[in-house]
Amino acid sequence: MSNKAVDPFEDESISSTEEEMEYVEDSELMDQDSGSEPSQQDDLASGWVYYLQKVEQTPSTPKKKNVGTNFSNPSGEPGINAICKFRTIHGFWKCFNSLQSASVIPNLQYKDSVHLFRENIKPEWEDESNKYGGEIVFKCSEKDSPLLWQETTMAIVGEQLADVLEDNDIICGITISKRLKAYVFQIWNKKAFQSDTEHEKILNRLMGKIREAKLDIPIDGAYYKKHSEYLQKISIK
Repeated sequence: MSNKAVDPFEDESISSTEEEMEYVEDSELMDQDSGSEPSQQDDLASGWVYYLQKVEQTPSTPKKKNVGTNFSNPSGEPGINAICKFRTIHGFWKCFNSLQSASVIPNLQYKDSVHLFRENIKPEWEDESNKYGGEIVFKCSEKDSPLLWQETTMAIVGEQLADVLEDNDIICGITISKRLKAYVFQIWNKKAFQSDTEHEKILNRLMGKIREAKLDIPIDGAYYKKHSEYLQKISIK
């Protein structure tokens, strides 16, 4: 597979067929590319996995009805559950449309998250591919977040941000988390940035892609955090 930064989605549409609207029952991992005819043009540079993370709700936690029950842990216990995986453009859209149909992101409860990570990389700071890296963190309004998630995942899965990274660095994944009246986005990379402004190259490229799509989606409060610093704080406690 090639890591060349091309746009694999330029000829694809988000329209869904009944066949594509499949659900993940009881948190069973669904491979959206199983049984598909192999196509080099359709292949992505790596496989990707969607995870749903549910937090334990307390009496003080803001309540919101959870509609996307097909993507929930059937036990109702908090945790991170793999819900869908793909290795092709076709598989990307099948996963995306299934989550969209179930309104998974709009109906996340407070502090619940959806993660999209490269195959074999877990959405955890301690993962070998994450612990020496970090995250670009920013906020977006409830209204604009679903569209920003679509555009950002397309850019990351299509390796559209790869050429602004340093050598031996990759985007490991992306997270969207529900907060009060906003969503928090986290773009995880493998090799921690040393400069406080280095993450701006990623954001500038991402926002450039959004402007190319003739969209106006403002983001707020962007900053970068190194996982090693947070892991050190945890170890001291």
